[in-house]
Amino acid sequence: MLERSPLLRDEIADFETVCASRKLNSVKIMLGSLRDTVVSLYSVYRSKSGSPLISPVCVFSPEVLAALESNYNLTYEGKSLGDLRVEILKNSIGNFCSLCGARPFYGLDHYLPKVIYPEYSILSSNLVPCCSQCNTKKASIVGSANGRFLHANFDSFASVESWLHCDVRSDAEFVDTVFSVSKRLPAAVQGDAEFHLLKLELDSAYSKMAIGELISIKGLLEEAFLDGGEIAVIFELRRLQRSIVRGFGVHFWKNALYEGLCADRGFVSGGFAKIC
Repeated sequence: MLERSPLLRDEIADFETVCASRKLNSVKIMLGSLRDTVVSLYSVYRSKSGSPLISPVCVFSPEVLAALESNYNLTYEGKSLGDLRVEILKNSIGNFCSLCGARPFYGLDHYLPKVIYPEYSILSSNLVPCCSQCNTKKASIVGSANGRFLHANFDSFASVESWLHCDVRSDAEFVDTVFSVSKRLPAAVQGDAEFHLLKLELDSAYSKMAIGELISIKGLLEEAFLDGGEIAVIFELRRLQRSIVRGFGVHFWKNALYEGLCADRGFVSGGFAKIC
């Protein structure tokens, strides 16, 4: 996951914009009558940081539900709220998905699914850039008392160096990596982070991506080892790690990978030769 700051948009004005632009007068009147209700729910969302465990699920008639959900269609290019989509995507970090923080995004995801929470279908705080894989796996899952997905706009781990931990295993025939949630995370979000990692299957996704990253640096590490042995390898790994953090922040998955590589004595003392 990559943290991102919520947009400073007038979210009430966004709702009023889509209401005014609906073509059917009956839909326009229906949505207009819901304005105060939606404004109140927007306030609840902000106060609860979007948490599905404490955000109320409203019961709407099928007609109202369909109207609220279809407001999202007006965020596409050329529509009355097309600028919202553009602004959110521009606010992404390195064009990466906000859920996995690793793959390029392809569109937007509703943190609280619009089929369950249609009132938040155009709420900028509820929309995050997302890749197709995460969007498919997240689907309409909301969460429970056992955990929820991390919210890129509200969950912050400023107190830790990375929300991820990576164990590197170089004592077998090839180098293997295992990703898990950092035990340094605050207890309040530990379960949510584990839920996020499990439901999106990010542990295996990061391990697969790590293979490509390791192959790309193998030659560099071989040269470093010939020049200065283990110390030179660690120096090179730390140099690459600093560059990653400068570009994408400490919660980018590669930061955890490089931290794990530096911590594995077998890897830096020659185990990198098993990269394949």
